[in-house]
Amino acid sequence: MKIKELKELAKTWSFRHGIMDTFFEAMLSGYASDVKKGTMSELPGSKMIPYACGSWEAVDTYLVTPLCNRSGGMTVISYEEIPVWMMSYFGEYDKEAIPCLKAALRHLYERENFYGWRGPDIFRHGGFTYRNSPDNTSSMPDHFTGIEEVCGIDGTVKGWHRYHGGFMI
Repeated sequence: MKIKELKELAKTWSFRHGIMDTFFEAMLSGYASDVKKGTMSELPGSKMIPYACGSWEAVDTYLVTPLCNRSGGMTVISYEEIPVWMMSYFGEYDKEAIPCLKAALRHLYERENFYGWRGPDIFRHGGFTYRNSPDNTSSMPDHFTGIEEVCGIDGTVKGWHRYHGGFMI
């Protein structure tokens, strides 16, 4: 496909819905699942989860370190090998909070419900509470930012990520 044709196609709602469909499918088969993650030798400490369906591809890559609980990464969706959407995130999670984080993400992704491209506004799992505070909750914004966190029963924050991203079209 020529760039000019792709630029026109990218303006359509069906194309943007293709991005959302790819996102939800990729995320359900990615971090929030128990899928085996690959690595990138060029990025020590990296985890990489690729997804492909027809002309669409998604790659979720994140970095962890044995030095602390911090992590960061990005998800990129491409159409015919051209990046059209991305999200990056950075933060930290205590190990015991991660099952709540994954359950919250799965909960929203299974419903294909947009809420800042992360989890629901509030979700409880295993004695933890997940909260997501996106700055923009309109469907398919061109750009978005927000913060998510998981708190323990006592209300102390056990993890958080700031995230931002948007369409690259």
